[in-house]
Amino acid sequence: MNKLNGVFSVIKPTGITSAQVCKRIKNVLNETYAKLIDMDFLDPKVGHGGTLDYQASGVLAVGVGDGCKQLSALLHGTKIYKCTIEFGVETDTLHADGRVVRVLNNKNVNKEELKLSIENKLGYTEQIPPLYSAIKFKGKRLSDLVMEGQPLPVIKPRKVLLKSAECLEFKPPLVTLILECGGGFYVRSLARDLANDLNTCGHVKTLERIMHGPFTVGESLQESEWTFENIQRAIS
Repeated sequence: MNKLNGVFSVIKPTGITSAQVCKRIKNVLNETYAKLIDMDFLDPKVGHGGTLDYQASGVLAVGVGDGCKQLSALLHGTKIYKCTIEFGVETDTLHADGRVVRVLNNKNVNKEELKLSIENKLGYTEQIPPLYSAIKFKGKRLSDLVMEGQPLPVIKPRKVLLKSAECLEFKPPLVTLILECGGGFYVRSLARDLANDLNTCGHVKTLERIMHGPFTVGESLQESEWTFENIQRAIS
């Protein structure tokens, strides 16, 4: 048996970070490598391409060994998300488990106005990332700085790409969208900006990544399938 090298995909469940997924994968590999009684096999390098929020689920690309070098290309790859936005309530993190910071009237949310707002955001536009994000400032994540009460930098807009967006279900205050976007796009920022256009506020209630680059939900390993044998097959 050779030490594994390559990239595969898993389904990240909600309530766990992308880094914790990698730690679990590393533990699975270490348990198998230890049986070989070969210390060179222990502590394999494991990384992920494209962070999924703690409360989000879906496709996460994972690199093992030399496969980690391929992950940077995936960071800029196309992603497809399914998200549900709740209008009328804003949280500090812009997702459901954050602290409520604002409540506004959502009775004026109109499907045609929502459609127009979405159309105005298609293509390359500028987007301000959320404060609670993995973006780093002086070596520390913005989310960590916020939680530590540290001074925060002025967050500059970034150019992002929204390739397509479709409203799957419109039942105010909840709206479900399916989005295709490029790397660096924040769905939580989109929810905030759409809500602003509709003269209300909002947050992402649920978020699922259903495609990342070449990886889809159907071919990704569920949490119960994170075994050495399944990882080996997925990489092969």
